[in-house]
Amino acid sequence: MKALEKLNNVEKGRLLAGWFPELLPELVDTIKGAQEYLAENETEVRQQWDNGFFNVDFWLRLSATVGKIIDLNGKRLAKHPRLFAEELFDGYNALFTIDCIDKYKFAVHNVKFTQAVRLLFDRG
Repeated sequence: MKALEKLNNVEKGRLLAGWFPELLPELVDTIKGAQEYLAENETEVRQQWDNGFFNVDFWLRLSATVGKIIDLNGKRLAKHPRLFAEELFDGYNALFTIDCIDKYKFAVHNVKFTQAVRLLFDRG
């Protein structure tokens, strides 16, 4: 097994999905819900955007791409940790997915999941 520092986002996503397969259905729904919120509230999102690292157009396109992946793969993402990781953590998709997961960790009230997310994805 690779050292943690050598893992790419797909490998980290696969670990997370493998460790918490019971959370995948809710996690996929949460990611899709975030994408839908952005799409339905685009004007408001644009007005309130204050992220200096990404411009709002990039984030909205990324969100739409992830939403299409979820629509295309349906429930298979929630049943197959490898597919979940390969689709949602590939390339720039990982940025949106990790952001959603980072927010989800506060809602799930699962200490081990929160610790795993911090271990795998925190840049601190």
